Amino acid sequence: RDSKLFRENEQTVMAALNLGLFIFVTTGIVYESQRGLNEHITNYADALYFTVSTLTTTGFGDITLAGHWGRMLSVLIMIFGVSLFLRLIQ
Repeated sequence: RDSKLFRENEQTVMAALNLGLFIFVTTGIVYESQRGLNEHITNYADALYFTVSTLTTTGFGDITLAGHWGRMLSVLIMIFGVSLFLRLIQ
């Protein structure tokens, strides 16, 4: 059964869940694809830091992904990040 609070805020809750899921999955992809290739990504926290800084388009630049596939993954994170934040704001 749904609660009244959930029904009133369903779109916001779903957008926040989608954002959280995206961050979790993308961080795993970054970690698995860069572990061993990138000296700056040695644990999940490093991958999470990179994902969130890229997702928010802050991009501090202290961690960058290696290779062409790394750059393409960064671009995808940025595009999806902007889209998800816009959806959350809606």
